[in-house]
Amino acid sequence: MTETHFELASEPKCNASKEDDMDNLVFVEKVQYARLSKHLPPIPHRPEWQTEGSTRPNGRRSKFKCGVRIILKESEVVSCPDTGSEQNILSKETATQLGILDRLDSSRSSRSILGNGIGAQFLGTVDMELHFPQGPKMLPKCTFHMFESLIRLAILGSVFPRHTEPLTKHCQLRLHERPVQISSLLQVMHVDAARERFRCYMDNNLVDADVDTGSEMDLVSKQSVRKSSQRVRALQDRRLVEFADGSIGWISYQIFARFSCDLERPRSE
Repeated sequence: MTETHFELASEPKCNASKEDDMDNLVFVEKVQYARLSKHLPPIPHRPEWQTEGSTRPNGRRSKFKCGVRIILKESEVVSCPDTGSEQNILSKETATQLGILDRLDSSRSSRSILGNGIGAQFLGTVDMELHFPQGPKMLPKCTFHMFESLIRLAILGSVFPRHTEPLTKHCQLRLHERPVQISSLLQVMHVDAARERFRCYMDNNLVDADVDTGSEMDLVSKQSVRKSSQRVRALQDRRLVEFADGSIGWISYQIFARFSCDLERPRSE
């Protein structure tokens, strides 16, 4: 059982009439673990420090960011393995640098949904051969959707990481760690929902969650927040968050809730 602190992320609206918009998404930051006995402990006050069991340091990103090295058109590209996205994605700039922009099939343009619920337009798709710097040279051709702009050079959707295991079995060979500035924005790579779900409880409500390796925060819908019995509180200083296409949103609210990932239903007090 985990006690979790949720924060609400607002959509990046330039002409919003209200300073804070509640009809958006939620940021989840794990701050404390507690194995329960007969009763749940009371909801704690907002922590000002990172507890020993925390997996995320109070809204500040890690000094390092991980990516997977792949070879596209004989060039090495550090991609983001994103189990929370269904498609592989390239930026137009990356395609231009690789010299493959003329391969773009604009007839396969489609619309996608970012992690903040806002729609974004794919320019089209391009089919490419892909392999790793070390390992098998022959891998099936992959279809990449293309964004006008992308905050990473490339995103690998859920299917490819699941079959090639760069985050588990082959992490020492394929995972690349690079330094980042502490002051840079928290990022959410999520583009459309992956088909696989992880069943867990938020408070006493069973939910189906996406496991999203490409995001630096955990998100739940406003419907899940409304089902929670916990009080929503506003943040004095809103935190900025960057979505896959480079658009900016902000975190405006937080709640505390109980989260169980072992399918043991939380007990009522």
